[in-house]
Amino acid sequence: MAYISGQVLKNGNPISGAKVTLIKQFNIKNIADIALWLKADTGVTKDASGNVSEWQDQSGNNNHATQTDPTHQPVLLDNRYNGKPAIYFDGNNKYLQLPGDFFRNIPAVDIFVVVSHAVPLPGARQTYIIGTFIGDEARVQFRSNETPYLVIGGQRLDSGSWYGIVSNNTNEAQQRYIHNGVIDFVNGRLAIYFDQLFDTESTSFQGGGNTDDTDSINTIGIRKSDLGNLDRPLFGYLYEMLIFYRVLSDDERQNIYDYLNLKYNCAKTENHDSATIVDMQFTDANGYYQFNNLENNSQYHVFVEYEDQEGQYHCESYPFITPVV
Repeated sequence: MAYISGQVLKNGNPISGAKVTLIKQFNIKNIADIALWLKADTGVTKDASGNVSEWQDQSGNNNHATQTDPTHQPVLLDNRYNGKPAIYFDGNNKYLQLPGDFFRNIPAVDIFVVVSHAVPLPGARQTYIIGTFIGDEARVQFRSNETPYLVIGGQRLDSGSWYGIVSNNTNEAQQRYIHNGVIDFVNGRLAIYFDQLFDTESTSFQGGGNTDDTDSINTIGIRKSDLGNLDRPLFGYLYEMLIFYRVLSDDERQNIYDYLNLKYNCAKTENHDSATIVDMQFTDANGYYQFNNLENNSQYHVFVEYEDQEGQYHCESYPFITPVV
């Protein structure tokens, strides 16, 4: 039996009740059909004021999000949430644009975003997280209505009708969420996972095949028309975005949630690009923990979280641990 054990100490004194999380590394890029991976802590090109001209795609597909016009550039904030940076869209027509073929001839999209909304803009009807524009309709939309409600929708054919669904749960301003939206063009299904939990779905969406083999205007943080008109700007913060060209399995979806939770809920952990939670426990009265029945040929990472007597939050990382046999 392979195991990992340890003791949590502060100034030589044992910490009881500390949360200890065991993770095993995996590679997000090995999940088939990854199309886009944007992270505010990697690949951001900015000027001295933080204005973002490029957000580089980390999936390996070179689907970089760009903005050459300084008046429309969002801003990188280095320490927005739990020590993590975010791209700030101020509600005043700041946006980034993806390649025109990004949503072209695809069977599905599975979209994950780490996002928080600021207070709603006066009179704002909708705020775009990511979407497209073709004529007067949208192939893909993942957005909010009046900020509280999450919306996923689109159209498979350029000549088809737009169809979408609205979440039952609502966003709160300044709250960080891990949202997930699904459009299955082939099988005609829409789904919303509100802050990682299943919220609602519909099988009434137009199904039958891939999207049309035509380019569209694909933007993050706003809707942009064929004529260049801008509306429905995002007023909030984007930390990370992943998009796949298929519907992920439940296990794959949970792996993404685990990775994002681990990254954004622990302030001082190093950036693990890919990780899945194996187990979690709390230290005993003497500060000890032990994880059993582990694979002896794998490496694990241990994360320890606790508050000290002064109410100070601590998060410690112990990477690349090989279990003892």
